[in-house]
Amino acid sequence: MIIVSEFNESTEPEFWGVAYDLKWMGRCIDQGKGGGSAPAPPAPPDPVATAQAQGAANKEAAIASQELNMINQLSPYGDLSFDQTRTTASGTPQYTATTTLSPSGQRQLDLTNQAGELYGETANEQLRNVAGQLSAPVNFSSLGQVPTADFSTLGQAPTASFSGLGAAPVANEQTRQAVRQAIQDREQPFQDRRLDQLRTRLDTQGIAEGSQAYSRAMDDYNRGINDFSLGADIDALGQMQGLYGLEADQRGRATNEIGQQFDFANQARDRGLRDIEAQYGLDANARDRAVNELVQQRSIPLNELAAMLSGSQVQGPSFINTPQQTMQAGDIQGATYANYQGAQNAYNQQQQARSSAKGGLADIAGAGLQAYGTYKASDRRLKTNIRKIGKLANGLFVYLFNYIWNEQEQIGVMSDEVREIMPHAVIVHPSGYDLVNYEEVLA
Repeated sequence: MIIVSEFNESTEPEFWGVAYDLKWMGRCIDQGKGGGSAPAPPAPPDPVATAQAQGAANKEAAIASQELNMINQLSPYGDLSFDQTRTTASGTPQYTATTTLSPSGQRQLDLTNQAGELYGETANEQLRNVAGQLSAPVNFSSLGQVPTADFSTLGQAPTASFSGLGAAPVANEQTRQAVRQAIQDREQPFQDRRLDQLRTRLDTQGIAEGSQAYSRAMDDYNRGINDFSLGADIDALGQMQGLYGLEADQRGRATNEIGQQFDFANQARDRGLRDIEAQYGLDANARDRAVNELVQQRSIPLNELAAMLSGSQVQGPSFINTPQQTMQAGDIQGATYANYQGAQNAYNQQQQARSSAKGGLADIAGAGLQAYGTYKASDRRLKTNIRKIGKLANGLFVYLFNYIWNEQEQIGVMSDEVREIMPHAVIVHPSGYDLVNYEEVLA
């Protein structure tokens, strides 16, 4: 072991946080081991074991519920009792329900059984008598042909044909143009004569062509011509509309006649259809009655046989409805997983607390400790992976460790050990953690 006997300014190491120069401290200390670790998370429950425990509890609850509901009963008509007869390989008890009739009920059962045997013998005898009839299939040939609805006599369905009317009337523009031209041709000689009269009058009055008075007179004449042309257009349009109206009215009358003929033909066909349907209904009803008679002749012997074979049934004893009880199994699975969840939540809270501590303690190792000069964080609670690696001349052990907020290895002492030897070198930070004056420790 190398023991450091003295430190001075020439040999004092460089600091980084609470770490010394690893190479320089390696000349002053021996190697050792130590450390700590974070708490482990809770082990999850075994799902197979939990399911098996829940299944066993469910089974026990089911057996208990069954035993609660199996109540022996005594009545005037008979008794009902439950007895355990065996136990399965898995340990489940099995029971037998036994019904015992009263003496009167037992006699009724015996008489019913005897009557049933007699009915059965009688039925078998009658079955032998009608076996030949029943072995032959039902024959409907005597009923004739199955009725059908024949619509062939109605002929083709009526249709409404408008092809004989020719093309539908239209408002013909050629007609309007022809009427207009005829009106203008009839008026043109009069217009020419009035123009000659106007020119003669203007010449007699000394009004020369090209003068303002001459132009006004000609404008009045031309406006008259235009007014006449507009009137001719209106007359031509009116005559064209009148002609179109006459043609459309004639076609409408012809169309109505064709529609009425179509309606009459349809009505006649509908009456024919109803007559055919009514006759078919009568024929089908008559055949159904005949078929029913044949089927009844066949089924009556079978019904008699069924009635004799059924006989009369004995009435079993009537028991009261016992109250039904149910026993619920404990929720083992829920409790197991709830306990595990609680432990997991506690573990998560511890981890969150450690993370919060790391975040808060980073202030101690950072700018917050810079104001404390040569005092460095040396509280054992702030360190992990602690390993003893040597001893100073003053008796303090030197350790290699990590602060809990980072993974970088550090070298230093523990504040609790320093407090025992030189308490004046230890102070308490406002956060509650110890700080050590390394100048005092290494002096």
